[in-house]
Amino acid sequence: MRFCGLLPFVLLLVACSGPVEALPPESDAHAVMDPDRDVHVTLADGTSVRATAMEGAEDSEAVSPDGRLVAFVGGDTGIASVWVVEVPKPGQAPGTPVQLTNVGLEDQPRTPGRAPEGFVPPPDRAPLRWLDATTVAWTAAGVEYTAEVR
Repeated sequence: MRFCGLLPFVLLLVACSGPVEALPPESDAHAVMDPDRDVHVTLADGTSVRATAMEGAEDSEAVSPDGRLVAFVGGDTGIASVWVVEVPKPGQAPGTPVQLTNVGLEDQPRTPGRAPEGFVPPPDRAPLRWLDATTVAWTAAGVEYTAEVR
């Protein structure tokens, strides 16, 4: 009889805890849930290839219109940046990614709670997208950003 006061609390916990569903593969939450996540690309024939093998998680990937490149967000340098790498052929190892944004900012002195000068933020909600075969675009804090692949 003394534990009757706990019953509503226990029922509330049971009612609020439902099954945990898997995150969709394009979810940015993968960077938190899978801190070693690599980018995988599904080719036209349905084959999946691993495009990255960096330290940490890569996310928000988008394949170029010609299928040759994949852009993604990675924090390998300690600062979230937009990167690009060639999509490997089946059986090939991932190539070497090229950092498009925030190059060299990891070496700048930092003020806690503030981004380094020149920091270009990664996409905040939607993934990266390609405007053409060489231009990656994204939106962060309502501002549109682009980066050119050379």
